[in-house]
Amino acid sequence: MKIGIITHFYKSINYGGVLQAFALCKVLTDMGYNVEQLRYPINVFGKMSEEINTSTTKMSSVFFHISRPYYTCTRIIYNKKYNNKISTRRKSFGRFSQDFVPMSTTDYSEVDLSFANSEFDVFITGSDQVWNPDWYNPAYFLSFAKENKRKISYAASLGKSQLTKFQAKKFYELLSDFSAISVREKNAEVILKTSVGLNATTVLDPTLLLKKEEWDSILDQERVTEEKFIFCYFLEPSTLKMQLVKEYAKEKALSIYTIPFLNGFNTTDIGHRIKWINDESPLSFIKLIRDAQIIFTDSFHATVFSEIYHKEFFVLPRSKQKGMSSRVSNLLSVFGHSARFCDTDEKCNYGYISSLELPENQEADLKLLDMRRNSVEFLKVALSEEGFT
Repeated sequence: MKIGIITHFYKSINYGGVLQAFALCKVLTDMGYNVEQLRYPINVFGKMSEEINTSTTKMSSVFFHISRPYYTCTRIIYNKKYNNKISTRRKSFGRFSQDFVPMSTTDYSEVDLSFANSEFDVFITGSDQVWNPDWYNPAYFLSFAKENKRKISYAASLGKSQLTKFQAKKFYELLSDFSAISVREKNAEVILKTSVGLNATTVLDPTLLLKKEEWDSILDQERVTEEKFIFCYFLEPSTLKMQLVKEYAKEKALSIYTIPFLNGFNTTDIGHRIKWINDESPLSFIKLIRDAQIIFTDSFHATVFSEIYHKEFFVLPRSKQKGMSSRVSNLLSVFGHSARFCDTDEKCNYGYISSLELPENQEADLKLLDMRRNSVEFLKVALSEEGFT
């Protein structure tokens, strides 16, 4: 049996997206399956809506730069560094994928994705936000798979706390012929059951299926730096977030390290107290978490690796992606660490975070072990000849 996986992976420079793609392949390979990620670039998205999607004008961008002279001047000054960073990052991601992730020999597009049916017996979509209605692409609902192919989702995420009536109807049309459906968040399981009318199982993100020792096995033991430091990893950076990080760093006498420009150019990653590393590979991302004294983040997967490595961490909210709250809340509730989500003004300050005790991990590890067994069992049954009956 040959398995083809489609997810937000190929040509991506998203750390979590690439690491979860690696993890699911490793788990399935260790189970004895022949598995490959489809080389399908993440470049065609639309909104799952009754309205016709139209392109946005560039005028707003022009106005933004005119109205933000500091941003514009800083961008001009740092433009070469920004371009070099993104170029270097793409190369390091490409090397990681080449070295660690089994991939199809074919580069697929919207036009010829159906040709994958001649190469694979089973298709899996996931993990990550492959079912986010704002990033709709029917390929991630396995619309290209023929009727005689088994269709499975593993830890698919909706990235939303609810669906519109139109979206719920569309989900039913797209998923009703799946042989097994699993999602990453409990609230997604509830949405599919109550709004869509389909049963689903909540499973772990693929990165959590691997033990700490398995992640360590692909890392070198050299520390990122001999300094004691905070690892600051924000997908939606802001001045307020950085003020809190800097206040904490000053009180605790810690340096600040970050991976800059994660979601385009921004000025908050620039400052004499903020340090960058040269190697920005997915392995370095894990090492930064492994070696840090504390992590400040608004990222789901940075939170995941903070849990795996038993680190002290704080999760700050994103204002533009409300769905992120449900994903992080679900994750932290599993580990019993909900207090680490600083999602209110009362929590998002130095007084609150400095009052928290270190995370208790013994009970969390027992829960993780149990969920890991259940998640692997889902895959075993879904891929067995009998499947779910």
